[in-house]
Amino acid sequence: GQVRGRGRMRQPRRPADRHAAAPGRAVERGPKSSAHYDPPGPRARARNKAFGVLATFGIVALAGFNGYRFWATGQFESTKWQWLLYKDLQVQLLAALGATLAAFVVAAVLALVVGLLSAVGRLSEHWWLRPPAFAVVEFSRAIPLVVILFFLFYAAPQAGLKLGGFWWLVVSLTLYHGRVLAAVLRRGVLSVPRGHRAAAYVLGLRQ
Repeated sequence: GQVRGRGRMRQPRRPADRHAAAPGRAVERGPKSSAHYDPPGPRARARNKAFGVLATFGIVALAGFNGYRFWATGQFESTKWQWLLYKDLQVQLLAALGATLAAFVVAAVLALVVGLLSAVGRLSEHWWLRPPAFAVVEFSRAIPLVVILFFLFYAAPQAGLKLGGFWWLVVSLTLYHGRVLAAVLRRGVLSVPRGHRAAAYVLGLRQ
Protein backbone atom coordinates (compact mmCIF):
# COMPACT_ATOMS: atom_id res chain seq x y z
CA GLY A 1 0.00 0.00 0.00
CA GLN A 2 0.95 3.64 -0.15
CA VAL A 3 2.81 5.29 2.71
CA ARG A 4 0.73 7.91 4.50
CA GLY A 5 2.00 11.28 5.68
CA ARG A 6 5.05 12.91 4.25
CA GLY A 7 6.15 9.84 2.39
CA ARG A 8 2.91 9.48 0.43
CA MET A 9 3.51 9.01 -3.28
CA ARG A 10 2.21 11.72 -5.56
CA GLN A 11 -0.60 10.73 -7.89
CA PRO A 12 -0.73 12.88 -11.06
CA ARG A 13 -4.40 12.06 -11.60
CA ARG A 14 -5.45 13.49 -8.23
CA PRO A 15 -6.29 17.24 -8.34
CA ALA A 16 -4.39 17.88 -5.11
CA ASP A 17 -1.20 16.28 -6.45
CA ARG A 18 -1.40 17.29 -10.09
CA HIS A 19 0.83 20.37 -9.86
CA ALA A 20 3.17 18.82 -7.31
CA ALA A 21 3.68 15.77 -9.52
CA ALA A 22 4.70 17.93 -12.48
CA PRO A 23 6.78 20.84 -11.09
CA GLY A 24 8.38 21.55 -14.43
CA ARG A 25 5.05 22.36 -16.02
CA ALA A 26 4.28 25.04 -13.44
CA VAL A 27 7.75 26.54 -13.82
CA GLU A 28 7.70 26.65 -17.63
CA ARG A 29 4.13 27.76 -18.20
CA GLY A 30 3.52 29.70 -15.02
CA PRO A 31 0.18 29.97 -13.22
CA LYS A 32 -3.00 29.78 -15.21
CA SER A 33 -4.43 32.98 -13.72
CA SER A 34 -3.15 36.28 -15.04
CA ALA A 35 -1.06 38.59 -12.90
CA HIS A 36 -3.23 41.57 -13.89
CA TYR A 37 -6.73 40.23 -13.34
CA ASP A 38 -8.55 37.15 -12.06
CA PRO A 39 -10.31 34.83 -14.52
CA PRO A 40 -14.00 35.84 -14.79
CA GLY A 41 -16.57 33.65 -13.13
CA PRO A 42 -19.94 32.54 -14.52
CA ARG A 43 -21.67 35.83 -13.67
CA ALA A 44 -18.84 37.91 -15.08
CA ARG A 45 -18.83 35.91 -18.32
CA ALA A 46 -22.60 36.32 -18.66
CA ARG A 47 -22.29 40.04 -17.94
CA ASN A 48 -19.50 40.41 -20.51
CA LYS A 49 -21.59 38.61 -23.12
CA ALA A 50 -24.54 40.90 -22.38
CA PHE A 51 -22.34 43.97 -22.70
CA GLY A 52 -20.96 42.62 -25.98
CA VAL A 53 -24.44 42.09 -27.40
CA LEU A 54 -25.57 45.56 -26.30
CA ALA A 55 -22.45 47.18 -27.73
CA THR A 56 -22.88 45.37 -31.05
CA PHE A 57 -26.52 46.39 -31.22
CA GLY A 58 -25.60 49.99 -30.43
CA ILE A 59 -22.92 50.12 -33.14
CA VAL A 60 -25.26 48.61 -35.74
CA ALA A 61 -28.04 51.02 -34.75
CA LEU A 62 -25.69 54.01 -34.95
CA ALA A 63 -24.40 52.92 -38.36
CA GLY A 64 -27.97 52.45 -39.59
CA PHE A 65 -29.01 55.87 -38.31
CA ASN A 66 -26.03 57.52 -40.03
CA GLY A 67 -26.83 55.69 -43.26
CA TYR A 68 -30.44 56.81 -43.07
CA ARG A 69 -29.42 60.44 -42.50
CA PHE A 70 -27.07 60.27 -45.50
CA TRP A 71 -29.89 58.88 -47.62
CA ALA A 72 -32.46 61.40 -46.33
CA THR A 73 -30.21 64.36 -47.09
CA GLY A 74 -29.33 63.08 -50.57
CA GLN A 75 -25.69 62.33 -49.89
CA PHE A 76 -25.85 59.16 -52.02
CA GLU A 77 -27.02 60.95 -55.16
CA SER A 78 -24.79 60.46 -58.19
CA THR A 79 -24.38 64.19 -58.76
CA LYS A 80 -22.48 64.52 -55.48
CA TRP A 81 -19.98 61.79 -56.42
CA GLN A 82 -19.15 62.86 -59.95
CA TRP A 83 -15.85 64.39 -58.80
CA LEU A 84 -14.49 60.85 -58.51
CA LEU A 85 -14.85 60.46 -62.30
CA TYR A 86 -12.29 63.19 -63.07
CA LYS A 87 -9.23 61.59 -64.62
CA ASP A 88 -6.71 63.95 -63.05
CA LEU A 89 -8.15 63.31 -59.62
CA GLN A 90 -8.01 59.54 -60.13
CA VAL A 91 -4.36 59.80 -61.13
CA GLN A 92 -3.60 61.85 -58.02
CA LEU A 93 -5.45 59.40 -55.79
CA LEU A 94 -3.53 56.46 -57.27
CA ALA A 95 -0.25 58.32 -56.85
CA ALA A 96 -1.11 59.09 -53.21
CA LEU A 97 -2.02 55.44 -52.64
CA GLY A 98 1.29 54.30 -54.12
CA ALA A 99 3.24 56.77 -51.99
CA THR A 100 1.39 55.61 -48.87
CA LEU A 101 2.14 51.96 -49.56
CA ALA A 102 5.78 52.75 -50.33
CA ALA A 103 6.12 54.70 -47.08
CA PHE A 104 4.53 51.81 -45.22
CA VAL A 105 6.93 49.23 -46.67
CA VAL A 106 10.07 51.32 -46.09
CA ALA A 107 9.00 52.34 -42.58
CA ALA A 108 8.12 48.74 -41.67
CA VAL A 109 11.59 47.51 -42.62
CA LEU A 110 13.38 50.38 -40.89
CA ALA A 111 11.18 50.09 -37.79
CA LEU A 112 12.08 46.40 -37.52
CA VAL A 113 15.77 47.27 -37.74
CA VAL A 114 15.48 50.11 -35.21
CA GLY A 115 13.41 47.96 -32.88
CA LEU A 116 15.87 45.08 -33.06
CA LEU A 117 18.87 47.33 -32.42
CA SER A 118 17.09 49.12 -29.56
CA ALA A 119 16.07 45.83 -27.94
CA VAL A 120 19.60 44.44 -28.26
CA GLY A 121 20.99 47.69 -26.85
CA ARG A 122 18.72 47.62 -23.81
CA LEU A 123 19.56 43.95 -23.18
CA SER A 124 23.27 44.41 -23.75
CA GLU A 125 25.80 43.72 -21.01
CA HIS A 126 27.74 46.83 -22.07
CA TRP A 127 26.52 49.75 -19.96
CA TRP A 128 27.32 52.34 -22.63
CA LEU A 129 24.80 50.79 -25.05
CA ARG A 130 21.84 50.81 -22.69
CA PRO A 131 21.38 54.60 -22.18
CA PRO A 132 21.19 55.49 -25.93
CA ALA A 133 18.77 52.64 -26.60
CA PHE A 134 16.69 53.66 -23.59
CA ALA A 135 16.67 57.31 -24.74
CA VAL A 136 15.53 56.43 -28.27
CA VAL A 137 12.72 54.19 -27.03
CA GLU A 138 11.47 56.54 -24.33
CA PHE A 139 11.70 59.64 -26.55
CA SER A 140 9.53 58.14 -29.28
CA ARG A 141 7.30 56.53 -26.69
CA ALA A 142 6.40 59.76 -24.89
CA ILE A 143 5.55 61.77 -28.02
CA PRO A 144 2.45 61.07 -30.15
CA LEU A 145 2.92 60.25 -33.81
CA VAL A 146 1.11 63.39 -34.98
CA VAL A 147 3.47 65.59 -32.95
CA ILE A 148 6.50 63.84 -34.45
CA LEU A 149 5.07 64.29 -37.95
CA PHE A 150 4.39 68.00 -37.49
CA PHE A 151 7.76 68.64 -35.86
CA LEU A 152 9.79 66.89 -38.56
CA PHE A 153 7.72 68.27 -41.42
CA TYR A 154 7.66 71.93 -40.30
CA ALA A 155 10.39 72.48 -37.71
CA ALA A 156 13.18 70.32 -39.10
CA PRO A 157 13.40 72.18 -42.45
CA GLN A 158 13.77 75.43 -40.51
CA ALA A 159 16.91 73.94 -38.94
CA GLY A 160 18.35 73.08 -42.35
CA LEU A 161 17.23 69.43 -42.48
CA LYS A 162 15.45 68.91 -45.79
CA LEU A 163 14.49 65.35 -46.70
CA GLY A 164 11.09 65.83 -48.27
CA GLY A 165 7.64 64.88 -47.10
CA PHE A 166 7.99 61.21 -48.00
CA TRP A 167 11.15 60.64 -45.95
CA TRP A 168 9.92 62.68 -43.01
CA LEU A 169 6.87 60.43 -42.93
CA VAL A 170 9.13 57.36 -43.06
CA VAL A 171 11.31 58.68 -40.24
CA SER A 172 8.27 59.45 -38.08
CA LEU A 173 6.74 56.02 -38.60
CA THR A 174 10.11 54.37 -37.99
CA LEU A 175 10.62 56.14 -34.66
CA TYR A 176 7.07 55.57 -33.50
CA HIS A 177 6.73 51.89 -34.42
CA GLY A 178 10.37 51.06 -33.73
CA ARG A 179 9.85 51.60 -30.02
CA VAL A 180 6.84 49.23 -30.08
CA LEU A 181 8.87 46.51 -31.75
CA ALA A 182 11.75 47.16 -29.34
CA ALA A 183 9.46 46.59 -26.36
CA VAL A 184 7.96 43.47 -27.93
CA LEU A 185 11.33 41.94 -28.76
CA ARG A 186 12.79 42.83 -25.37
CA ARG A 187 9.88 41.32 -23.48
CA GLY A 188 10.03 38.27 -25.69
CA VAL A 189 13.65 37.67 -24.78
CA LEU A 190 13.02 38.30 -21.09
CA SER A 191 10.09 35.86 -21.11
CA VAL A 192 12.42 32.96 -21.87
CA PRO A 193 12.61 30.81 -18.72
CA ARG A 194 15.74 31.25 -16.64
CA GLY A 195 16.63 27.60 -17.06
CA HIS A 196 16.66 27.92 -20.84
CA ARG A 197 18.90 30.96 -20.65
CA ALA A 198 21.26 29.20 -18.28
CA ALA A 199 21.42 26.23 -20.67
CA ALA A 200 22.21 28.61 -23.54
CA TYR A 201 25.04 30.17 -21.54
CA VAL A 202 26.41 26.70 -20.80
CA LEU A 203 26.42 25.97 -24.53
CA GLY A 204 28.52 29.07 -25.13
CA LEU A 205 25.86 31.55 -26.25
CA ARG A 206 26.15 35.13 -25.08
CA GLN A 207 23.45 37.50 -23.95
